[in-house]
Amino acid sequence: MAEATPIVSVLIITYNHEHFVGQALQSALDQEPSEQVEIVVGEDHSTDGTRAVLLDFQRRYPSRIRLLLRDANVGMNRNLAMTLAACRGRYIALLEGDDYWTRPDKLKLQVEFLDRHPDFSACFHNVAVVGDTSRPDRPFLKRSPGRVVSLRDVVSRQFIPTCSTVFRAGLTAPWPDWFFDFPMGDWPLHVMIAQRGPIGYLDLMMGAYRIHSGGVWSGSPRAQVLRKSIAAAATIDQFLGHEYSRELTRLASGFRIKLAKIESRAGNHDRAREHLADVLRTMPWYRGRFWRGILAWLLVEWRRLGSR
Repeated sequence: MAEATPIVSVLIITYNHEHFVGQALQSALDQEPSEQVEIVVGEDHSTDGTRAVLLDFQRRYPSRIRLLLRDANVGMNRNLAMTLAACRGRYIALLEGDDYWTRPDKLKLQVEFLDRHPDFSACFHNVAVVGDTSRPDRPFLKRSPGRVVSLRDVVSRQFIPTCSTVFRAGLTAPWPDWFFDFPMGDWPLHVMIAQRGPIGYLDLMMGAYRIHSGGVWSGSPRAQVLRKSIAAAATIDQFLGHEYSRELTRLASGFRIKLAKIESRAGNHDRAREHLADVLRTMPWYRGRFWRGILAWLLVEWRRLGSR
């Protein structure tokens, strides 16, 4: 008898998540109905005990977990693409190895939404930010982005939690060459998905995004994250044929302002002035009290830094 095709493939990518990946796997195993869910794990040649944890879970759940154990480290985005290619489900649910889900009906609710809305490419929900020792657990999204999210929304800011996304299979091929060296995987993936249709938002808390020192973003210095985000915005702008240049330039300007503040606090005033000059040169000035306020702040800050 032929093996039934799963409705949902849970795509887990993991690297050095020894202390977290068990919780991620268990939250996927707890999804109902279990017979409609396959779990496909791309393990990117970890240097800690991640692989041992995965092998133990596969031994206990051999019919539910497929492991793709890399012989060498291929990088986050290539691991994502290779793992996605191995998924058989009609829908793909993203879950990184250091995050987890908090409701056993999460996938069921998202599949029901996509079945009811065949024109939607994907859907997502809110999650809790956990593990930050300096702050209590909090919602990832402080306010609803609206029930329907467009491509314009996705390029305007990075707000879709990776571990909340369920999308239809077959929306991302072929991968652009730049994707494999891109500093992040979720944002360009969401951009490519949104090109194929609107994305729905379920106003529910059904997962957890973990902050920890080994996280790709949460464990990186803030200035480094901002510099990579500025470069990422430029690449996305080119990929989309500059159709959303205004939104992406505005996003990058916000990153540059934050960088200027970091450099100024660190006493690197020349660098701060360079970032402010970039903002003044590239920011799309159009009407609105917000931008008039930003311009006033920039001019004051420019003069203050110039006097040092």
